[in-house]
Amino acid sequence: MNEGACGMKKHVMWQLPVLLLTVMGATVFGDQLDDFAQDVQRARTEPVYQAGVIVGFRLDDLDKYTYVPTVGVNFYYFFDMLVALRAGFAYNSLTRLGPGTSYHTVVSDIGLRANASNAPVVPFLEFGFSFPYYWGVDRGYEYVDFQPGLKICAGLTWRVSKTIAFDLSAYQIINHWPDEIVTAPSNPSAPCPPGVECSPLRQEPDGVYNPTLLELVARFGL
Repeated sequence: MNEGACGMKKHVMWQLPVLLLTVMGATVFGDQLDDFAQDVQRARTEPVYQAGVIVGFRLDDLDKYTYVPTVGVNFYYFFDMLVALRAGFAYNSLTRLGPGTSYHTVVSDIGLRANASNAPVVPFLEFGFSFPYYWGVDRGYEYVDFQPGLKICAGLTWRVSKTIAFDLSAYQIINHWPDEIVTAPSNPSAPCPPGVECSPLRQEPDGVYNPTLLELVARFGL
């Protein structure tokens, strides 16, 4: 056997152990990655995609106004085990502020939610934006308005199972700042001058805005 063949044989024999160790290391490392991924999956307690059914009850000025419950749906994307993006849609069929003043509300909102931990019962916080649209009558006049604002929410979540949970929360919408005080005319029963479009004078404009609500949500994994 010539020296070239011997050198090639020695070179191959030297590479075989290195190749074997490399394959074994890759196999072990791959198994560890698989185990890690399985551990993360087992540790996740929130499904990535969820939907929720909403029932809300307005809490402010119950002695002055009449409300009916708000109903709606939420959709969640838990991009982290404790943090989610949320989008929602809700409808309120009637809010009555007084004689001749009542309205309906359709609202969409978005927010960022953060759970405190993975325990079965934990607090959570949420911050976002609300986009309510109102229509109805104000002292007998047609009333339509759109007042986007901030939504701040705090509550407790109770996980019944890996795919079902209930949230009980209170939230505040901030979508109206006090306007200048408007003085009622000396003769409020006088009609508008001919050819002039008169806007209605609301007695309780703030009763529409800045609501405080108690909300119950049943969440389901998708």
